[in-house]
Amino acid sequence: MQSVEKRYLTIRQTARAVGIPEHRIRAWVKVKNVPGFYGGTRFYVDVQKFQQLLDEGRMNGETI
Repeated sequence: MQSVEKRYLTIRQTARAVGIPEHRIRAWVKVKNVPGFYGGTRFYVDVQKFQQLLDEGRMNGETI
């Protein structure tokens, strides 16, 4: 059986996975800079696209 990596994670799971504070990701979600979608009241981050933005240093003009 192959290992399947989750593409979408909650903000808390994403923060733990990429090592960025949860409050920082929530602030970026608020200004619509994080790729993902709302499922009810919970936001799901597209982790692959988010990591790509971090690697390119394109999160709200901030250098990480």
